[in-house]
Amino acid sequence: MKNHSLYIFDIDGTLCNLDETDLLPGRKERLNELVESGAKIAIATNQGGVGFGLYRKSKGKPFDEFPTEQEVLDRLAGILHNIGHQVPFKAAFRYYMKWEKAWSPVPADREDEPFWSPDYRKPKPGMLLDHLAEHAVSPANAIYIGDRPEDEGAAQAAGCDFMWAWDFFGDERPENC
Repeated sequence: MKNHSLYIFDIDGTLCNLDETDLLPGRKERLNELVESGAKIAIATNQGGVGFGLYRKSKGKPFDEFPTEQEVLDRLAGILHNIGHQVPFKAAFRYYMKWEKAWSPVPADREDEPFWSPDYRKPKPGMLLDHLAEHAVSPANAIYIGDRPEDEGAAQAAGCDFMWAWDFFGDERPENC
């Protein structure tokens, strides 16, 4: 496998199970190896439940089973604590509602914040492009590791390499993939 300068990881299904902060087996060790080798690591994750919850609230429907922005940020803080390294992260809170052909609402005066930008929602490459710029790494020297077709699409759109999480971490390939 090619060595990269920047390794960007998805969260759910890649580093952790959905709604959990505990890392999946072998993750912490592999991330430590990367950091010790001098590579940079970062996180880019869709967290559209935040936007979908706002949509449901705007329609007067139950929304409490969806996380708030603060709950997602708290969960990410727990994951970062478990990783044990300072890791920059990007998250996409918007949700595209296909049945309405529209994006979820955005909290007042937050439209210009990157985490609420449609360009951050994978498979769009916004999160990856921002990580590349912030780390001054070319796409040819970066890889995105994820578990969903949207992850692969974001990597392709950003010009980065891509690897499935199970291949990167040496896990058994899930049956549904």
